[in-house]
Amino acid sequence: MSKLMKMTGNKFLLDTNIITAWLKGESSLADKIDRAKEVHIPIIVIGELYYGALYSTQLKKNIVVYNLLPLAIMC
Repeated sequence: MSKLMKMTGNKFLLDTNIITAWLKGESSLADKIDRAKEVHIPIIVIGELYYGALYSTQLKKNIVVYNLLPLAIMC
């Protein structure tokens, strides 16, 4: 089982398992994520989410949800 990766201070780095659990409504994760100052999602995790959505039985629903995730690309 994955765990929420804590960075410095009140910043979190989310992996694929944490994001899917959060989207399914796991309340303990939601509370921590909601209180975080910053939440980061690696680009590889975004790719894994979309790949999983493409091969799921609920393609349209999953893509809509993933498109709602706020993304900021830092160079």
